[in-house]
Amino acid sequence: MPHFSVKKRRTDAAPEEISITGRFYTDNYLINIMNEIQSSKVALDKARNMLLIGLIIILAVSYYIGNIYIIINLMLFIIIALITPLSESAIKNAYLDVRSISWNLYHFYREQPKECEAFIKETYSLEKLFKVIKEIG
Repeated sequence: MPHFSVKKRRTDAAPEEISITGRFYTDNYLINIMNEIQSSKVALDKARNMLLIGLIIILAVSYYIGNIYIIINLMLFIIIALITPLSESAIKNAYLDVRSISWNLYHFYREQPKECEAFIKETYSLEKLFKVIKEIG
């Protein structure tokens, strides 16, 4: 990825009001966006790995007890996954992640549109969010 120079942040909002990781914000919007994406990825990876380990342990014990227990456990996992709604904390974390990335992307685009567009061309996962921000700003 090429180096992008970004002007210093100029806004009235305190970083802590924008994101959980706001206290680690720098004056570089691009670094803030990358930090937000990385912190979200790490948190999701940890949760996924913990659930996977728990699932493997349950399936291993079920296999040891008897094959019918594997089928019962898998069916229970599927039913629980379909019935159980997302928790409030999961919804709040997703909202905060999108809000903080949007906030940084908005200010990045306002202050340096060419650099921001070059960054978005290389970061295709943010294209839809960028289109919305471009319409706003």
